[in-house]
Amino acid sequence: MRKRLVRIWLWSMLVLVLIVASLPLWHQRCAGPLAPALMQRIERLGDSALRQGDVPVAAVLLYDGQVVSDGFNAVVATGNIAAHAEIVAVNNFLARVGVDSFRKLDHQRLELISSWEPCPMCAAALAGQGILHVTVLRKKPLRLRWQQELARWQLLRNMRFLREDTLQLQLFRRHPDFRKQDTGLY
Repeated sequence: MRKRLVRIWLWSMLVLVLIVASLPLWHQRCAGPLAPALMQRIERLGDSALRQGDVPVAAVLLYDGQVVSDGFNAVVATGNIAAHAEIVAVNNFLARVGVDSFRKLDHQRLELISSWEPCPMCAAALAGQGILHVTVLRKKPLRLRWQQELARWQLLRNMRFLREDTLQLQLFRRHPDFRKQDTGLY
């Protein structure tokens, strides 16, 4: 009986993963064509990634329609698994304006344009920084979306949590931003 319930649960999770991975396909908005200068910039950035032996993905960050930062994949060149084009573009902007100034921006006026649909890591990083307007030149094939979503679910399923959580709470309490707000962690 228990094995049957586990099997049913696993199949239902697989169906849910497939549905979630397909969600962007159900409601896709088409953007108009980009300005030729912006397309050329993205192409140059992608070529820079290629010259360094990386996957040719480029990203441009706009504020009020003006380019404020850009980036390209630099995973191989830097040895940093997080050096995806989208994250590099945001990091470059953060380094230039500072975290405090970035937080004060009206994030509704930020838009990231990427030559390839952001991976789950980049999508989470963008959402975490309040960059919710993203335009992609090329979306991922549905098969790749499913693979990435399934891998994410496998990670969540295999994640273990220690019962002792007071150390992290103590660390949070030392941070001034967490002391100022009710985070629900105390």
